[in-house]
Amino acid sequence: MMARNTHSFAKRQREIEKKRKADAKREKRQNKSQPQEPDTPAQQ
Repeated sequence: MMARNTHSFAKRQREIEKKRKADAKREKRQNKSQPQEPDTPAQQ
């Protein structure tokens, strides 16, 4: 049982990290395409 929980936790951590990287990548790409626009909370 413990091994299963550890595995699920590790899997979830990987998914979170993957999502975080994808968001950062998307944000960087968006900033490149619109450099003149200032960041606003509404965009996020």
